[in-house]
Amino acid sequence: MPDADLAPHSFHTPAADGTVIHGTLWSGAGERPVVTIHCATAVHSRYYARFAAWLAAQGFDVLTL
Repeated sequence: MPDADLAPHSFHTPAADGTVIHGTLWSGAGERPVVTIHCATAVHSRYYARFAAWLAAQGFDVLTL
């Protein structure tokens, strides 16, 4: 299980055309590149949660969209 500091945070933001984009941010503990995971069609982003948590534990910031 990820540390409490590495817990995911849901977010939403409007795109240029007004479409609202929903996602989850996993904040890592380091200053490494950001990893963006674009989920497959009809696959919920929670499917990638374990992988995203592992990446965050390695210090990456991770977005699942």
